[in-house]
Amino acid sequence: VLQTQTNAYTLLLSFHHIIMDGWCLGIVMDELFAAYEALKAGKPVQLPTPQPYTGYARWLDKQDKETAKEYWRSILNGYDQPAVLPTLPVAHPLQADTGYLLHEHKIALTDETTCQLRTVAERNGTTLSSLFLAAWGVVLGGYNQSEDVVFGTVVSGRPPELEGVEQMLGLFINT
Repeated sequence: VLQTQTNAYTLLLSFHHIIMDGWCLGIVMDELFAAYEALKAGKPVQLPTPQPYTGYARWLDKQDKETAKEYWRSILNGYDQPAVLPTLPVAHPLQADTGYLLHEHKIALTDETTCQLRTVAERNGTTLSSLFLAAWGVVLGGYNQSEDVVFGTVVSGRPPELEGVEQMLGLFINT
């Protein structure tokens, strides 16, 4: 908590993504503001009983790993071409081993373009994130001269069958 004026404060809340996922921020903020309001009103702080993350760990441990492996083997059966990005000649000798030279390009989309992209996503019953992942697949396919590419991404998800999962704090990501 930082005092920014005589009677004004700024609360900085920071966490590393390896500790908890984005969903957790809403849980933490709800409890933080509930505690703040209770204290401000001179009332005792009453927060819900926390759902232990160990419940998720136990659920995860019970998953049939062989069935999962078999599922992905069947999905990826026959796929043997790694999706790669083209390498470019390097100007700096220290980067000659990897063929990689870091460049950063920032592109700002206009409000109109963003609105159009959202419309396309909504019409197709998907999210902007899925739309961008599809575009990335098309780009990879072009680079690899293939209509079939495989790439991974990190996702966050909570198993709906796990009781109390909506209120658990922790890391619920998968790659």
